[in-house]
Amino acid sequence: MSTSPKILLVKLSSLGDVLHNLPIVWDLRARVPDAQIDWVVEEGYVHLLEPLLSNDGFRGIDRIIPFGLRRWKKNLFSLATWKEFFAFRETLQISAYDVLIETQGLLKSAIVCSLARKSPNAVVAGLANATEFSGYEPLSRFFYNQSVQVPKQCHAVDRSRWVMCSALDWSLMERNDAPQFYPKAFVQNIPGTSVQGLKAPYILCFHSTAREAKRW
Repeated sequence: MSTSPKILLVKLSSLGDVLHNLPIVWDLRARVPDAQIDWVVEEGYVHLLEPLLSNDGFRGIDRIIPFGLRRWKKNLFSLATWKEFFAFRETLQISAYDVLIETQGLLKSAIVCSLARKSPNAVVAGLANATEFSGYEPLSRFFYNQSVQVPKQCHAVDRSRWVMCSALDWSLMERNDAPQFYPKAFVQNIPGTSVQGLKAPYILCFHSTAREAKRW
């Protein structure tokens, strides 16, 4: 494989799943620093990836490709919805990807992989089985040319790394109890972020979620 492969990560949602996928960006940069790394994500979670965007002094994610499925489903018969969808598909055709890593195991994610332009010998890798406490749709396997069997009891970070290592023909990485998620400079600035109307020290409790059934 080239020392500068074009890699597409497909992890669409939700918040926790996207966060658990971040360490593989660091893994990829450590081993293939000159790779092009793009990521397709549901548009509501783009902000989770923005701190990892490549810039003059940092190589992370080269391109974030927003996916508006949740919003599109609410206006499925709208002309504007289909225009946005076709524009999204065109974006996936800009680069011919050598490796596509789908770590969600859902049909919608697998279909995104099928829409992307690929190099002649591209690897499309995804999950071959469900794991504990995670959603999985077996039909997604039909869109891969490499289905990766993972242990049923497997942490989400390890699961993503398992698929990545298989896709790139790497030996499995040893478990890291403190994988890196964001650049150190970004993390160091978080404690200094002020919340309007609150005086330090303060405690912030996150008590809401996307689905009404989970709200309490």
